[in-house]
Amino acid sequence: MLDLPYPILDYLYKLTIQNRSPAYLFVKKNGCLSNWGGNLAARLESLARPREILIDENTFQKIDSLQEKFS
Repeated sequence: MLDLPYPILDYLYKLTIQNRSPAYLFVKKNGCLSNWGGNLAARLESLARPREILIDENTFQKIDSLQEKFS
């Protein structure tokens, strides 16, 4: 844990939430979306091509190689 006083951590947390639009997608290895949350609308609008997400086999190969590297 960071060795910062609570008021500073609280300030940084609130600043991040107010100025960012955190969102997440959990995608299974078979490509199925299993869960999502956060401010997806704002996140997708910030992409070069709104509402277009590409997840292909190559994406999962990269994830697998990273997991093996750090396991």
